[in-house]
Amino acid sequence: MVGNFAAGEELDAAGAAALIADQGTDVEIPDTVTSIGIEAFKLTGIASVVIPDSVTEIGGWAFLLCGNLISVTIGNSVT
Repeated sequence: MVGNFAAGEELDAAGAAALIADQGTDVEIPDTVTSIGIEAFKLTGIASVVIPDSVTEIGGWAFLLCGNLISVTIGNSVT
C-alpha cells in the first residue's frame, strides 16, 4: 500500500476525503490509483488536483460543484 491506497484501487468519495484531510486543498493522487469514481470529489473545497498517468478512467461528475477548483492536471492515460 502506498498513501493508504492499494495498487489498482479506485478512488471513491471516502478516499478523496482522506486525501484532502492529509494534503489540504491541493491534492496529488497517488500513482497506485487507477480510476476515480463517480462524484469522488463532489462538494469538496479542493483548489487543484494532479491526476497521475496510472489513472485511466474518471467517473462522471467527479468534480461536481467544486467551486474552488482552478487547476486540474490530467495524466496521459485517461481515455
